[in-house]
Amino acid sequence: MILRPIQTADYRPLSRILDDEWLFRLYSKDRALDFAECYLVHCINGSNLALTLLVDDEPKGVLILSD
Repeated sequence: MILRPIQTADYRPLSRILDDEWLFRLYSKDRALDFAECYLVHCINGSNLALTLLVDDEPKGVLILSD
């Protein structure tokens, strides 16, 4: 496992993880990943630190910290 600064390439895989947990697809099956990505970016933009957790070089989690 590795933590590194989040990159825009991480947004889509992390959005899938968010959708699995928060079920954005209940509101719109066609736009669920777009909603999840929008929420992710909103959280990142309001943070002081955003890191991606990589497992076998694949994004598997995110750590977002703000004060």
